[in-house]
Amino acid sequence: MREKNKPSRVASVKPTDGQRDRESEEQSFRSPGVPDDTHEPDEFPPLSACVSTLQVAAQMALADQSSGDPIFRFARALKAFEITVDARLPEKELPTAFAIWWSLAKDTLPPETNRDECFFLFMDAYEKAKTPLGANVIQTALARVEKTPLPPEARKYESPKIQRLVHLCYELQSLVGDNPFFLSVRDAARAIGCTGYQNAGVFLNGLVRDGILDPVERGKPGGHRASRFRYVSGSHPCRRKN
Repeated sequence: MREKNKPSRVASVKPTDGQRDRESEEQSFRSPGVPDDTHEPDEFPPLSACVSTLQVAAQMALADQSSGDPIFRFARALKAFEITVDARLPEKELPTAFAIWWSLAKDTLPPETNRDECFFLFMDAYEKAKTPLGANVIQTALARVEKTPLPPEARKYESPKIQRLVHLCYELQSLVGDNPFFLSVRDAARAIGCTGYQNAGVFLNGLVRDGILDPVERGKPGGHRASRFRYVSGSHPCRRKN
């Protein structure tokens, strides 16, 4: 029997771990899909895995062995479920969804993990999750770049590559809300058409110097985590709220 009032000391379910890992999962160019042209121009449906039931959402989240917060992965799986069924999960059904995940996950978690604490963390993660499990965040941002006007600060540059990089960062910030977004130098280079990825790194550093980006965490050469940035220019609505 688990002690309901015992504080959880599980690092893997602390919110800070989820915040560090939130939009990093699946940010690559391995998924080529983009939203089809049958949607209205102002709609940008995220790419996601097909999740037909709450049970499948729980199973898929647990099968994902990437590092970070398992509760947040389940919240993202629920976002994929909502896209699959084309309906938002009613708030009254969230406890049921959590119960399904908990029944499958509890034996894989450290014994001191507290159900009530996990449920509160789940509710917070569900509200903050921006991209569904299986989403390719960069491809989704690029789809938005093609359909939205340049942000004002991009117009100060004459280079189309730098303009596109600013625009990409703007849309990545829009997708993750107030959280930092992940962007590797190689992905940036591919997105803006740089033949040498080192140039993309120089351009990102230039945007930092110009006060458009804030480098929250620098990726390391050979590492498995891309650099994290915030779009700090005043034109972005996420920045104006702070």
